[in-house]
Amino acid sequence: MRFKILSLDGGGIRGVISALILDEIERRTKKPISSLFNLIAGTSTGGLLALGLTKPSPGDPTLPQHSAADLHRLYVNEGEKIFHAPILHKLKSLGNLSNEKYPSTGIEQTLRTYFGACMLREVLTDVVITSYDIQHRRAWFFRSAHAKQNPIYDFPMAQVGRATSAAPTFFEPALVEKGGRTFSLVDGGVFANNPSLCAYADVINMGIDPATIMMVSLGTGTPSDQSAMGYPHDQAKQWGLVGWAVPLLSIVMDSLSDTVEYQLGRILPPERYFRLQVRLTWANENLDDISQRNLAALKADAQDYIIRASDYIDQVCEAIL
Repeated sequence: MRFKILSLDGGGIRGVISALILDEIERRTKKPISSLFNLIAGTSTGGLLALGLTKPSPGDPTLPQHSAADLHRLYVNEGEKIFHAPILHKLKSLGNLSNEKYPSTGIEQTLRTYFGACMLREVLTDVVITSYDIQHRRAWFFRSAHAKQNPIYDFPMAQVGRATSAAPTFFEPALVEKGGRTFSLVDGGVFANNPSLCAYADVINMGIDPATIMMVSLGTGTPSDQSAMGYPHDQAKQWGLVGWAVPLLSIVMDSLSDTVEYQLGRILPPERYFRLQVRLTWANENLDDISQRNLAALKADAQDYIIRASDYIDQVCEAIL
C-alpha cells in the first residue's frame, strides 16, 4: 500500500498554474484531490491550495467544499483584492522602501471569505503547511495531525493561510497568539518554497516504510529562458542593501525549490517521484502580477504544459489511483 504525498510550491499568483494542473488531475481521475493523497504539503500559495482543497463542505463534511477549478477562480477573482495597495499606502511606504508593498486587509478578507471559522483539525486529508517564526528564529509547521490530537496545535485555517503567505516585503508578518505566547510568522518560502522534502521527513518520522512513499510535486513555473530573467554580473556587482532587497527573495525561493527537486529526485525512484514544473513562455515570474494579460498568460502556459506533458500526467494519475 503506497503512502501518497502531494507537495505544492510557493509562487504567489503563479498558483494559477498549480490550480489548473490539479484541476486536470481531478478531471482525469474523476476524484477530488483530497481523496487521492494521504498527505498534502504546501508553502505560501501552495499552502492556500492545500487548505482550500481539504476544507470540508458545510453541507457534507465528508466532501471538500472547493475543487481545484474553484481555487483557480479564487486567483482570478480575488487576486486584485489581495495584491492591492491604495495610493495612501504607496505614499506612506515610499514605494515599498519603508513598509510592506501591500496592506494585509485584502488577503485577510479573502481568507475569511473562503475559510470562515473552519479549523485546521477539520481538514479532510492531513496537511503540513510551512511558515517561519522570525521572533524566535525557527521553522514553523502547521500540522493537522498534531491539531487533531492537541488543541494547542489547532488554528483557524484563515490564520494558517495568512501565516504561510506572508511574503517578506509584500505583506507584514502574521501575528499569531497561542498558549499565552506570541509568534511573528512569515512565508514558509524563506526556507522551504518546495516543501516536499519537509513532507518526506515528516512521513519517515511517522514510521512509514520509505519503500511505500510516492511523491507528486507541483512547481509554479520557471522561466523558459533563465538567462533573460537573470541578473547580469555588471548590474549585481553594484548592488548594496537596497539593490539586493527585491531580487533576493526570488533568488532564495527559486534556488531552494531547485535544490529540493534535485534531492528528492535522487532519494525516490522515478516511478515514485513525479515533478510537474511548467516553463513560463508567455507569463512572467512576478509573484504579484495580477494583470489580465498575465493571468491569461499563466493559464496559457499551464494549458500548453498539460498538452505537452499529457502522457506524464496520465502516469501520475495512474500511480495515485
